[in-house]
Parts: sequence; structure tokens; C-alpha cells
Amino acid sequence: MTLAVLTAVAAAMVLAVLSLEGGSRENGTASAMKSLSNGCFFVSVLYIGCSVLMYIQEAGNFYGIQFLFYTMAHLFSPRKSRAAERKTYYTYCLEKKERQAAEGKSPVKPAMLMVGIVCLALSLMFMEMFYRVQ
Repeated sequence: MTLAVLTAVAAAMVLAVLSLEGGSRENGTASAMKSLSNGCFFVSVLYIGCSVLMYIQEAGNFYGIQFLFYTMAHLFSPRKSRAAERKTYYTYCLEKKERQAAEGKSPVKPAMLMVGIVCLALSLMFMEMFYRVQ
């Protein structure tokens, strides 16, 4: 299911890039291959980049930034009992790891990485076709 949704979103983004480049391109096979290559490369950069960031986040490398935003939101909240509920960074990390273990692995990350790699391969294929036609 997630693979189908990610593929549909990728196809919509490729079509969006095609429509944006449609006004400034000439008619012909070479320009169509160039636009398809650009669209697939755009999708691959977004998908691979986001999936790598999700893998990094799952490893716990963004806990410090998340704790900073948690502390700032907790500091400026209008509740009276904020001093009693204050957490240390250590307890915050433990709670995040426990919550992550309870939720399990997400199927989105590997599917997004796979769709991104397929789009990168399609981009390279369309680029090769562009240079053959031209």
C-alpha cells in the first residue's frame, strides 16, 4: 500500500515538472526525454534525501534538536505545573527510544528509498535516450 501511494505521488511530481517545463520547450522526442529525465531526477533527489533523513532520525541523531523544541514549548506553556513535569535530556531520550521500540519499524523508509532509486535509474535511462536521439 505504501509503495503504491509513494509511486503515485512520484508520478504526480514528474507530471508537475513536465507541465512546468512544457511552456518553454520545443516539440520533439529529445526535449520530452530531457523533461522526463529532469522530472525523475527531481523526484529521486527528494525521495532519497527524505529517506536518508528518516534513517538518521530513527538512529536518534536528532534527539537534541527535538529536546530543544520540547523544552522551549514546555518553558513558554501557560500551565502552572511545568516545573514538576520537567524532563532531563537523558529521560527524554529514554522515552523516545521506548516509544520507537513500541511502534516498531516504519515501512515507509525502505519503500521511499526504493522508489527514489528507481526514479534515479529512470532519470539516467531518459538522459541516455536524450543523448541518443539528439
